[in-house]
Amino acid sequence: VMYNSKEAGGYSFYTYNKTNYRKVWAGKPSFNPSGTKMLYYTERANNEVGSIWVMDTVTKTEKPIPNTIAYNRILQWVNDDIVYILEYDRIIKVNISEYEAETVYTGDTTCRYALRYPYMFVSDLKGSRIYNMEDGSVREYDDSIYDYCAAAISSDSGYKVLLVYNMSKINNAFYHEAVVLDLETGKDCAI
Repeated sequence: VMYNSKEAGGYSFYTYNKTNYRKVWAGKPSFNPSGTKMLYYTERANNEVGSIWVMDTVTKTEKPIPNTIAYNRILQWVNDDIVYILEYDRIIKVNISEYEAETVYTGDTTCRYALRYPYMFVSDLKGSRIYNMEDGSVREYDDSIYDYCAAAISSDSGYKVLLVYNMSKINNAFYHEAVVLDLETGKDCAI
């Protein structure tokens, strides 16, 4: 979902490499559990990069979150004030009441992430791990029978995540296997 706002009788544009681009007024909206705050991406205050803003849906006040540029997706709202977002190769904890952002993990472009607070699953070229974000512990998850994790999807409740693995080690590049992993116990089952 995205929309542009008419400013002074027309749309607002910026130019980059001799090409005109329409500014995104608000995109990728996400509401906290009570619906009182909306997190969204906008380019209205700075051109090419944009930033993340919060709007209070009751008072209609809007304010930017410092040190954020964009986000790929919302990983999880923990409560009405705390949300975890994926920003390219970083996982950021955003406190929308305090207008603060803190990077909690920096990976690379090969990473796959799933989050069910307090647990976070990360799979990259170094392997797969389960992080406990409350106590700082890290457990290795052995998925060495697979080539790589193609997708990691969090469930809506509990601590289970769906992992999709490429199985080209068995000489079939198109074969994938789905695994349900319980982040709390570290136990899994192939589907």
